[in-house]
Order: sequence, then structure tokens, then C-alpha cells
Amino acid sequence: MDFEFDATTRPKFDDLAVVQAGLRAHNEKFTGKSPALIAVFLREPETKKIRGGIAGFLVGPSAMLDWLWVDESLRGQGYGAQLMREIEKLIVSLKCDMITLNTFTFQAPGFYPKLGYQLLAQIPNFMLGNTKYYYRKHLVYSEL
Repeated sequence: MDFEFDATTRPKFDDLAVVQAGLRAHNEKFTGKSPALIAVFLREPETKKIRGGIAGFLVGPSAMLDWLWVDESLRGQGYGAQLMREIEKLIVSLKCDMITLNTFTFQAPGFYPKLGYQLLAQIPNFMLGNTKYYYRKHLVYSEL
């Protein structure tokens, strides 16, 4: 059978969902579980507008965090650390005991060690002269 390759810089969410579903089905053969999406949002009390958030997914006893963002006007006020503590509480409540994440030089590589994350690896000049950092933290159910 002949196939065509459809390269794009603007993939449709429905097309990405097909790839994600296929990968999840393959991974479940080895992990026995489908990834569960997890997130914590920082919202304004009255408007419920999101001013920050953290998101990732978990499979079995491991969580992988993909996004951490705090509105620029709120940075440096401890909200990032609070989001991390809240997602760690959620992860522990779901019986997971390890978190992995990555960040770049221009993001917050010094932030994670202050929260107990161990540097696993770094790739210098990964993107436009910036280093990519990989971190891990082991959690204990009684820790949080």
C-alpha cells in the first residue's frame, strides 16, 4: 500500500488526538494503564480567570510534568512553588511516588532544586544556545 506524508506546522487537534490514542494504546500493552491527565490552576477568586497553572500526566507510579506557567505580573511571589506543592499533593493522593520534568536555561532551572528535584541530565546548546535540563523527585506518601 502506498501512503502519503502530510507535513505541517499547524496540525489539527483531531489529527494529534489520533496519534496520541495510538501511542497510548501501544504503551498500555507495556504499562497496563492509560496516562491520566493532571493539572492545578491558579485562578482569580471572582472572575475564575486562570493566572497560572501546571499540567502533566501520570502512568502507574510515575508523573511527568509538562507545563508550569505563572502570569508575568505574579512571578517572584511564590505562586510557582505553591503550584508545585499542590500538584505534588495530587500526585501523592493518586499513589504516585516519582515526578520527572524538564526545563530550559531561559525558564527556571534553579527553581526545581530548591524544591527537592534532582538534576538527572542536561543537554547543552539544545535550542538556540540554551541548555535543556531533566529533573526527578521521589515522593513519599506521608511526605505531603
